[in-house]
Amino acid sequence: MSAPGRPKGELLPLGGKAPSAKGAPMTFSVIVIAKNEEPSIARALRSVAWADEIVVVDSGSSDRTVDIARKLGAKVTV
Repeated sequence: MSAPGRPKGELLPLGGKAPSAKGAPMTFSVIVIAKNEEPSIARALRSVAWADEIVVVDSGSSDRTVDIARKLGAKVTV
């Protein structure tokens, strides 16, 4: 993602705040849609730990997916 005032194609470092059109910092949210992902949800969420907000939309898991996501700090919608 390029920031205003930077050459097109120049990337910001992970965790860097890109200014919005009005100059306020933008935030990044990641949405993960999951169902019964107990074996892999922790690794998936850790891979996007750089995001300002992580939201897990659970599609009716019958395993520990929701519990794991919440313990890792994700906002969970069931």
